[in-house]
Order: sequence, then structure tokens, then C-alpha cells
Amino acid sequence: MTLTSVIAWISFFDVGIANGLRNLLSESLACKNYKVARTYVSTTYAIMLLIVAALIIVFIILNGFVDWTLVFNVTTSENDDFKKLVSIVFIFFGIRFVLSIISIIYIADQRPMYAGLFEVIGNAAVLFLVWLLVVYNASSLLLFGFISVALPVLVFLIASIMAFRGRYKFLSPSFSQIDFSCSGSLVGLGVKFFVVQIAALIIFQTSSIIIAQLFSSDEVAKYNVIFKYFNIVTMLWGIMMTPFWSAFTQAYILKDYDWIKKVVRRLNMLMVFCVLFTVLLGLLSKKALDLWTSGKIATSNALIVTFVIYTILSVWNNIYAYLLNGINKIKVQMATSIFASILHIPMAFFFVRYLKMGSEGIVLSMAISLSLFAVAGPIQTYYIFKKWKS
Repeated sequence: MTLTSVIAWISFFDVGIANGLRNLLSESLACKNYKVARTYVSTTYAIMLLIVAALIIVFIILNGFVDWTLVFNVTTSENDDFKKLVSIVFIFFGIRFVLSIISIIYIADQRPMYAGLFEVIGNAAVLFLVWLLVVYNASSLLLFGFISVALPVLVFLIASIMAFRGRYKFLSPSFSQIDFSCSGSLVGLGVKFFVVQIAALIIFQTSSIIIAQLFSSDEVAKYNVIFKYFNIVTMLWGIMMTPFWSAFTQAYILKDYDWIKKVVRRLNMLMVFCVLFTVLLGLLSKKALDLWTSGKIATSNALIVTFVIYTILSVWNNIYAYLLNGINKIKVQMATSIFASILHIPMAFFFVRYLKMGSEGIVLSMAISLSLFAVAGPIQTYYIFKKWKS
């Protein structure tokens, strides 16, 4: 779990270009400017390939000098196997980094169901093969790592080939359509998203590392099981919210401000049910986790409460982040994200070291970090709506 959370940092090295493509492609499709749209897609693939190639070269150079067992605080004498595992996970994540652009295209075209379907198929395939490993008692960490990262890559590869031969043939990437002069638009918009992504990386993706260092790798597994349990809420909310980012972009381009306001009001009303559902999950958490893990994961009331607060804040922020991202008004989000990222790690260490809190101290730090935009996002939205009205 710690390894994959760290390797997932690769996705942040796109300098925000994926989100830049998402907005620019939505605008181009809304205006039916398909030639420009294809140029954006082709150039994005070219930039992503260059980034991944550079990262893999750097990784190959550094891999021979790093003792990964120390980095991840694991007690294994098989450092060579662990190096192989790190290499496999890194390289396949890099390939997935490029191939997952197809999901951005579907989302920009307001067809998020397909992007979600790729994830479902990939995860289902991984689940099935991991189940086979358990049945046949083939408990190889190396094999498990390979299955976990290789199958989703295969799914994205097949999905990309089918899409560019079918529905999105008019957007299929081509060397002749690569135009690095338009990379300024992609990068210019993308840099803003990149700052937010780096802040999110520090706040969310460092938690496993902090827990591994302050406690143990066993505690990382416990934390991630509880995180995934409450992720039911953010997952369901994310499924619902996914099409709205690009929909907000297209409505903004077409100046359909009334629709945007109406959607935000309805999403705020839905938050009531979301809060109730999250609290219910909290109340049922101990029994659910006992059933899920056969009693192997023990948790505390403090950890459950902090996860409930964190989940509610995360969902609330989602509404305003998607709106402001979609209309390219993210300066406030950038500012709060930067401040939160600076605050998170020292605050987490303070809660654990000086207040003698467990993993709940790290989750509480994440929740406090989220609370900054939870206040600033709605205030900024209010002033934007007021400006539209006038």
C-alpha cells in the first residue's frame, strides 16, 4: 500500500496537463472545433510520453543506489526482489500514466461512465487473479505487485485502441497533429492545476509514508482498510460528480449561468443525505470492519470520528472544486492548497509526537487542511454568482 501510494506520485508529474486538456478539450468540443481538439490530444500524448521517458531514465539510474527496504521501513532480507517489485510498479504506472489519457477524453466529452468502466474492469481483473493467488496459496509479493499494475494497463491499452478506431477516430493522436506551440495553452492552464495537485500530493499521498515511519507498515494496512471503507462515500459522490466538471466548463463557455447555479444548489441539498450516510457508516464501522477483515483490524472511536469528519469535508470541497476547476477560477484553491500543504506534515507530527495520538492524528491533520478550502471555496463561489447576476 505504501509503495503504490508513492509510485502514484508519477501522476502528478504531468504538470497539470491532463486537467488542462480536460478543460480545453471540453471547450473545443462545445464549439465543434474538432481540428484544434485533435491537436490538443496529439500534443498531450507527446508531452506525456516525453515526461514518462525522462522519469524512467532517472529511475533506472537511481534504482541501483537506493535501499528500498529502508525507504519503506519493511523488514525483509530479499532486497533484490523488492527492487524488482519497485521497478515493475514504477514502469507500469508510467505506462498507465500515458494510456489513461483516454479517460480524460471520455470525461471531457461528458461520458464518464466509460472512464469509470475501465477502472471497474481493471480492478475486477486484479481482484479475480489475487483471489486465485489466495486459493492456490501463491503468496508472492512480486507476483501480486505485477498483477496489480499490469492488468489495468492492459485494460487502458485495449480501451484506447477501440476508442481511436471507433467513436474518437476524429481525435486519434497523430505525429502530424503534434504542435508544441499549443503546449503553452496546455501548460499555462495546467500549471495552476499542478500547484493544486502537488499540494494534494503532500496532504493525501504522504500519509502512508508518515504512518510507516512513525508506527509500522502494519499500521499502514490498518489505515488503508479504514480509508477504503469510508471511501465508499467519496467513491459514490465522485461517480455522481465526475460529469459536472466538463459540464460546468461547457455551460460557462455558452454562458448558461442559471444552470450552473441551479446545479450547485441541488448538490448542496444532496450534502444532507451524504452527511447522514457518512455518520451511519461510522456507527456501523466496527461491525463492518470485523466482518470484512475477519476481526483482524481493530480500530478506535477516535480514528472513526476523524475519518467521518475528513470524509464529509472531502465531499463538500468536491462540489466547489469541480465548479471552480471547470470555469478556470482556481487562484483561491491554489492559495488554500499551498497553505494546507505547508501546514499538514508538521501538524501531523505534532499530533502524534506531542499529543500522543495514533493514526487519528494524521487523519485529523488532513481534515484541518481540507477545512481551509471548505470555507474559502463557497465564499469565492458566492462572489462569482453575484458578479454573474449583476
